[in-house]
Amino acid sequence: MTLASRLEALAEAVGTDVKALRERALSSAIGRGSSVDVGSGWSQLPFDTDTVITTTDGVPDFVRNASGSLTFKQAGTYIITATLGNTGAGHSETASMDVRLTLGTPGVVTPGSEATAIAIERRRVTLGDYNIASIAATVTVIAEQSIAAWMFSGTAANAVGITTLGITRQGGARGPKGDTGDPTEPIAIVSALPSTPYDGQIIHYQNAGLATLGRIWVFRYKASESGSYKWTFIGGRPYRVAFDDLTAGYTTGGAPYTWGPATDPKYVFPLGGDFDIDYVANCQSGATSDLRANIHVNGVSVPGGESFDVIGASKINGHLSGQGVVKNVVSGHLLDLRLRAAAASVVTNLYTRSLSITPIRVG
Repeated sequence: MTLASRLEALAEAVGTDVKALRERALSSAIGRGSSVDVGSGWSQLPFDTDTVITTTDGVPDFVRNASGSLTFKQAGTYIITATLGNTGAGHSETASMDVRLTLGTPGVVTPGSEATAIAIERRRVTLGDYNIASIAATVTVIAEQSIAAWMFSGTAANAVGITTLGITRQGGARGPKGDTGDPTEPIAIVSALPSTPYDGQIIHYQNAGLATLGRIWVFRYKASESGSYKWTFIGGRPYRVAFDDLTAGYTTGGAPYTWGPATDPKYVFPLGGDFDIDYVANCQSGATSDLRANIHVNGVSVPGGESFDVIGASKINGHLSGQGVVKNVVSGHLLDLRLRAAAASVVTNLYTRSLSITPIRVG
């Protein structure tokens, strides 16, 4: 059943004009892109072709072009998330690789790789690496601006594409014909949760760390939510902290499968609640071992977040990436990354590492 037919069925069931439902809808698209074989250098990765909800005047908020780029037909602020990766064989690159979303000037249908970058992910990949990058952006556009996705590779790769895609236009609900609502009504930016919240209240949260990155977390208060975490995260980019310098001679625990010390990057939670965490750690070692990594909160390993890679004489580069959900975090708790191995005191050199923190609900 198409989205349009679902709206028709819902309207008929509740006795509401389907046009009124569409007037209150925000456009969105969820899907995946087409896979392409890429060569060395920059290659464009096409977006998907899913149908989007149209506005009341019948004009879609964004359309897909023949080249695989997207053109925004309605000005506004959009949240864009995409995962780019191999859908065929693992990537054969062994050096740094870039992926980026680019935004062009109005009328340029396919912005090139050199155009304004609105989201960038750069990291080192290793032989057989299937997870290239996850990127997200909140971007304000004017009509007829376009975006494109690009990947830079030092060698050719097979079947690379956008494996997941989500686009949502932000704004207030549309009122009846003649009353378009006020999606531009300002919402105050706060650095602490309100002491006397009300049901449905929306805040833009930005502490000093988020301000440094130019990012804002948007929360909505839900009074009926059980427990003390009643502020639900509804928008914004993850807080990303990265450490690109070499840390030579990192040593895992003195017994097999015991954790080594905390390593950069680290993050102090500014709010209590539940959070999604993504992490990446690139390492190099000549010792053959089952090497593992995981995130820790106040020195305790997070259940379900551990990743591992086997390295040795024939494969000295390791790539460890994973994700976990940390619950009941207390404001001020420390998040860090640690490694362990099947053998005792395995020595490895650590390269690029990063943590991405996204709230689920806070209070």
